[in-house]
Amino acid sequence: MKRNLRHCLLVFFKSDGLEKQLKEDYLKIRQAKIEVKNNQASSHPIESVSDGHATKITTLSYSQFLTQLATSLSINRITLHQAMGEAMAELNINQYLNATTLRAIKGQFNTYLMTHAIDKFSIDYQQISNQIHPTKLTDCQGNVLKEINGADIGICCEDEAVADNYFFEELYYDSELEKENIQAHIKEVIVFTKIPKNSIRIPVAGGTTYSPDFAYVIEYTDGKKKLNFIIESKGIESDEELRAVEKAKIDHARRFFGKSIDIQFKTQFSQNKMIDLIEEIRSQCH
Repeated sequence: MKRNLRHCLLVFFKSDGLEKQLKEDYLKIRQAKIEVKNNQASSHPIESVSDGHATKITTLSYSQFLTQLATSLSINRITLHQAMGEAMAELNINQYLNATTLRAIKGQFNTYLMTHAIDKFSIDYQQISNQIHPTKLTDCQGNVLKEINGADIGICCEDEAVADNYFFEELYYDSELEKENIQAHIKEVIVFTKIPKNSIRIPVAGGTTYSPDFAYVIEYTDGKKKLNFIIESKGIESDEELRAVEKAKIDHARRFFGKSIDIQFKTQFSQNKMIDLIEEIRSQCH
């Protein structure tokens, strides 16, 4: 990152909404009455108007909390302490030293970093030399394999026909939406394939990666053919929060591949038909 990681952490700790995700731990005392009848014991809770009273407790020391958080975020402990100290005036972390807070900060920070890394903190990728083959589709010499493991394509399998322009001969899929895609023959598609699991892993800020599901080669009205990635086929309805995350993934993917490869990225939700997404891609080239 071009900007200091400590600055990124400081902005995050001061961001609106973080404190709402943090929870305090309480010690509550409950009473119950034990009754023995016919040689069988049963417990009956005793309710009281004072049951709402609870004592605040912390389950971790600050040192333990800092060490565990630094480990989960893969961030230097001193850097994390400095950023947290600067933000302490607005966020009193001492009252939230528990496992729930650790999970909340980790989830919130990874999402925050991924959605803001490019526009606010300017991440970049650096190319390194590495051996390409073998892959899930090729051997050590780069020759295409005659067979691959079906589990790398999908967890479900059915003895049904696939589209004529589908790369594989058998129907393996992970969701009903993927099955629909695989069986749909779209005239403008030269060839398409389900990408074997983890064949393409695009790193995103926060230390995670994601893998696109489908690759399409599409013929355009000017006769050109172009490879287009469909990022993920999601069997759920879209929402604004999910769209922000998906947009961040697309931004990372474009930065990852650079200008040398012209690829369109899309996310397919349950209400999206593949033919509509492909038509949208083709229309962008007019």
